[in-house]
Amino acid sequence: MNSVYRIKTILVIITVVLANAGCSFWYKIKTQQNLVDGTQAYQNRNYDDAEKHFREAIRLSPDEPLGILFLARTLHAQYVSSRKPEKAEEAMSEYKRVIPKLKDEYNRLKQILEQNPNDDKTIKNFKSVQELLSSSISAVGNLLETMQKNDEWKAWQTQIAEDKTLPDTIRATAYTLLASKESSCANEITSNPPVRKTVK
Repeated sequence: MNSVYRIKTILVIITVVLANAGCSFWYKIKTQQNLVDGTQAYQNRNYDDAEKHFREAIRLSPDEPLGILFLARTLHAQYVSSRKPEKAEEAMSEYKRVIPKLKDEYNRLKQILEQNPNDDKTIKNFKSVQELLSSSISAVGNLLETMQKNDEWKAWQTQIAEDKTLPDTIRATAYTLLASKESSCANEITSNPPVRKTVK
């Protein structure tokens, strides 16, 4: 009986301490828990459950980019399995919401590396963020292309190509995709029988 009383007392004390420390600490713990649980559900292809966890993580910590990114990927996976257009639209919306956050982090780490180019931890984080940024931008383009939204795809790639705050490699990829699409369209036009002309 006394041990139960002690446990209850300890729980009350912990609750009071957390309350006095502010909500942010508690939110961080719950956010991380939801990110972990959501990732596990995603890996098990339980996308509905993963979506719930990631949305809860975002609710608790709206500025946490991983929650938004993981939600985008989950919605993307749901679209791939169901082909429901609304899932693709939701996924693109979340990708577009997280891309500016990843871009800001990329540029922040870039500035740090300019001051300390041999910091291994920063180099690792820099490469990781650049990869996440690149894959998120590509995901939007892939979804637009899959849904055959050609005008929106072109506008998106043009926006990326002209954004000087993005890594040169990402911008170069966008320019290459645009050029490839233009070349493909030109070949289709010239291959059209009414357009073809035999040169003697």
